[in-house]
Amino acid sequence: GFKILVLLAFQNCSKNLIMRAAMKDKPDILYSAAVIGSETCKLTLSLVYILCVERNSLASVIRFLRADWRSMVLLSVPAGVY
Repeated sequence: GFKILVLLAFQNCSKNLIMRAAMKDKPDILYSAAVIGSETCKLTLSLVYILCVERNSLASVIRFLRADWRSMVLLSVPAGVY
């Protein structure tokens, strides 16, 4: 419970900081690069949580994605549009 809440708070703070950098008057980065950066941050933090806190392996993540491939395909459509 608490560990996931801390992870979500950290993800949300990093997303807001990255987006704020892209929304300045003269931004240093493109908005699309900020979106990709925030999504990469979320992926990295989620994998770190699975590997370190849950003590699962990277192979278990791959097995889960292969077993639930239909949901992954369905979710890739709105993710690609975003």
